[in-house]
Amino acid sequence: MSPDDVKYREEIILAEKEARENKTGCKWGKSEKKEGEKKFKWRRLTAEKLGLEVVGACEAKKYIGERIIIQGKVVDAYHHLKSNTVFLNLCYRLLLRF
Repeated sequence: MSPDDVKYREEIILAEKEARENKTGCKWGKSEKKEGEKKFKWRRLTAEKLGLEVVGACEAKKYIGERIIIQGKVVDAYHHLKSNTVFLNLCYRLLLRF
């Protein structure tokens, strides 16, 4: 592992522990969409354009330290202020329609 891969490792581990202890995340509930939020239409990033492998949200843990595209729907997010880390909770049951 390079120094970049482990630079924030301890902070992330502590933030994950705090999220579990405070029951923060999609396992314990979902945030509600605020009225008036804009619906953004981002251009699709493809594996071909980026040269990265696409994996499902549940398989992402097998690719720690690698650059990949994680496919899923963001159902909630948590911002750990102390480490300035954002955790995205992804729904792994995803029906894709093109």
